[in-house]
Amino acid sequence: MRRLIPFAFAVLLPASAFAQITVVSRESLGRIPTSGTDDFRLITNTDLSKVAAIDRWGAEHKWYVVQNSLVWEFYNELDAPSAQFSADGNHLSMLAKHDGDWYLVTDNKDVRKLGSDPCRGLVLSPDGKHDACIQTTKEGQQVLIDGKPMQFPGTTATYDEVAGLTYSKDGRLAISARAAGKAIVVLDGKILASAPADQIFPLSFSDDQSQVICNFRKRDAIGDHLFRITQDQIAELFYVPPGSQLSCLTQSSNAQHLAWAENDGLVNVIKIDGEIADRYTGTFKSVVIAPNGKTWAALAVDNSALSLRFNFSSFPLSQTDYSLSITPTGVVHCVNPKDRLDVCMVNGQLRTGTIDALGNVEISKTTNYVYINNRIVPIGAREKALGATVTDSQTASILSSEPLPLKVGNEEKVIGELTRTVVKVSQP
Repeated sequence: MRRLIPFAFAVLLPASAFAQITVVSRESLGRIPTSGTDDFRLITNTDLSKVAAIDRWGAEHKWYVVQNSLVWEFYNELDAPSAQFSADGNHLSMLAKHDGDWYLVTDNKDVRKLGSDPCRGLVLSPDGKHDACIQTTKEGQQVLIDGKPMQFPGTTATYDEVAGLTYSKDGRLAISARAAGKAIVVLDGKILASAPADQIFPLSFSDDQSQVICNFRKRDAIGDHLFRITQDQIAELFYVPPGSQLSCLTQSSNAQHLAWAENDGLVNVIKIDGEIADRYTGTFKSVVIAPNGKTWAALAVDNSALSLRFNFSSFPLSQTDYSLSITPTGVVHCVNPKDRLDVCMVNGQLRTGTIDALGNVEISKTTNYVYINNRIVPIGAREKALGATVTDSQTASILSSEPLPLKVGNEEKVIGELTRTVVKVSQP
């Protein structure tokens, strides 16, 4: 059925911004909490057809998981950042601890015991048949593959740091680590490259999946040297002299671009792949860079005032405690613990008062609509937008909830009746 969803706006917007939509489908995803402690997070699959809530509960602050209106086991510890749905979107997996041991848990069932030492950084193979994670022991860090410790060939059993694990689209596992002052890159159980290093980053596969890319830093008496391992080749990319005070060194999620702050003798600057992208009299606190190597943002402090920096411009921030991140499509999230998401930058344009942004979709928390490809799509008057994702240039899935306040003992929770709406979007 083709119809326009009724809407009401608190601000005047140009008519050209509104979109005509066709509702393709609406389905209920059950009831789950939609807010909670600072540890609360929603986990979704790619098309938002499955959703789970993760948070802590009660005086003991135990972790819980809710999916499809059902509460999973309560856990003493849980690696929430690496909880994820499988590549096909059907199964939810995570690393959790109960009864003294850590387990790989999938769909509320213990898949395998991993031991009592802490585990984090779960990665799943595309076919869902294999998994890997990082385990921290008294001796150091090790990689568990399908629950079994992996010893890098020719090295010790544990390492000072395991920086990253990743599977290629065809199921090859790559690992970046640092041990005995050296960066180590492993592919399918074989060392590709090793070199002296003081810092190593998570690694990635190239766009065509044919090569492993890993960046690392080595500091010596004449400054900082930034290197890149591409498969089995090592090349120095950039050099930063000691007087330049290198800081905030980071990389894009595809490992193809580096960003950092340094002092050029007059003011502090941001450099993207060695080129100056910003100059500022204040001090840079953190930097993020998108996989395209062009979209970036930074947090900076000048006279105790915190600002979001981008394109030689500043946006003042009302709080002092913010974290900065960027999505693969270049949407910047500037988050503080109180407001969750206060500032969002989409396609180089700042928007405030947003609660979530995925891809080219932005969601307002002050009015009931979402932006899809810079066009406005209203949602139900009683519903609150939680997330959205674009399938193609005209199709989007919108996740929304109708809040249902719930009081359990002395604790207040907000339970949401979740709805996924698939829409076709076109210009009016």
